Amino acid sequence: MTVDPTRAKGCYDGLAAVGGTSVGLFKISVTSQGFFTGKLTLAGSGQPQVGRFGSYGEYVGTAKSGATLLNTNLLLNSSLQTVSGTISIAQAIGTESYTIRGSHSMPGHFPPAWQAITRLYCRHQAEAIRPCRRR
Repeated sequence: MTVDPTRAKGCYDGLAAVGGTSVGLFKISVTSQGFFTGKLTLAGSGQPQVGRFGSYGEYVGTAKSGATLLNTNLLLNSSLQTVSGTISIAQAIGTESYTIRGSHSMPGHFPPAWQAITRLYCRHQAEAIRPCRRR
């Protein structure tokens, strides 16, 4: 199934989980050409995400920042307006893999998946989590 760029464009917000337990937040902004920018936020620290989805909504990439290696596998579904996949962070102390699940969000609003945990999670974050903005 190919990705419909007019439906895929926008912000996607979701959760990062390990073993079914939510441990972080994931946010990307996708253009109508399939380019995206965003970040995975874990314990107040953000891991940047930059790339371009293929014509079938797939993205596989590796990025290095200092001693950290980030392996990203994402799938964008324009019909369901969701993004899912895995992000693995490899450091000298070991590798941790996170399951990503997110949905298209409306500008200025948090998606339903976030509403229940946002207050609790934000108390533990060094940076404020802001809803998607129009560009």
